Amino acid sequence: MTREAATAHAEDEAARWYARLNADAVSPTDQEEFEHWLAAQAEHRRAWQRILDTVGAVDRTGDDPAVRAMVAEGLSGGATRWRRGRAMAIAASIALVVGVAAVIEVPSWRHDRPQDQVFATTFSKSQVVTLADGSRMTLDAGSRVRVSPPGDTRRVALLDGRAFFKVAKDPAHPFIVSAGNNSVTALGTAFSVETAPARLSVALVEGTVRVATPADHRTTVLHAGNMLVMDTTGVHVLPGKAAADASWLHGELTFDEMPLAQVVAEMNRYSRRRIVLSDPALGDTKFSGVLQTDGADALADALEGYRVARVTQNDAQKIVLSPY
Repeated sequence: MTREAATAHAEDEAARWYARLNADAVSPTDQEEFEHWLAAQAEHRRAWQRILDTVGAVDRTGDDPAVRAMVAEGLSGGATRWRRGRAMAIAASIALVVGVAAVIEVPSWRHDRPQDQVFATTFSKSQVVTLADGSRMTLDAGSRVRVSPPGDTRRVALLDGRAFFKVAKDPAHPFIVSAGNNSVTALGTAFSVETAPARLSVALVEGTVRVATPADHRTTVLHAGNMLVMDTTGVHVLPGKAAADASWLHGELTFDEMPLAQVVAEMNRYSRRRIVLSDPALGDTKFSGVLQTDGADALADALEGYRVARVTQNDAQKIVLSPY
């Protein structure tokens, strides 16, 4: 197989994987097979990154699910449709769905100008990235970021999940992490940011950051050791909680009166075997404790021990928890 044919074949497979992983039902087997495919060849990883780069351009127009569905549908046609009409198809889809009357920027095959980069991790896998300015970013499992080329400011958009940043000192060029409409600005520091539905958390390990939360009409200066949480009840600063919140970097998760639904979502980020709550009402139960990131069984045992929930199914695919 020629180099060109190998590239085309990898692009075809990558396009189909994108459509498959963005379908309504994605099984642990799908995720495992994708990880094997991604690790098998460098050409696979390059093809996958090209797709993520283009999807990153779509992200700049918003997170409309209809747009994502149309992009996934286009990708399901394979590499031929992907290569021939990539930019035009995506631009047309966005204009149709959200009424954008503007030129849609999509990554070019050419690399003669700086481009945003999108980094994404599958569940159970984290990634450490050294950015162009020397800062180090640790991307948690099941997370996605978009990194802009350095300019007057250094910018990272956290699209999904969680990331930890060890920022290179450069007072002339602030380092800004955005999550939705919220932003965290630092000069030289170490902190993590997590975004979830209706929730933002910032854990500051060292230095000082400024957190702007427009929905709450406020800006908060956060000092080392403290954590900021914004949810439906407002913005809260929790003194001394940063180290516990950043414990995921060392394979531990610390929960303090956290709804069980959120605990399960955190645990599922790290395991191919999913935890499932059979009754949604069980998700409102508060849970406190420290678990290893691979501690699905430990969580189930603890809930059974406290007679909060019982295990009604436990196999290679999932652990089902039901009310007592």
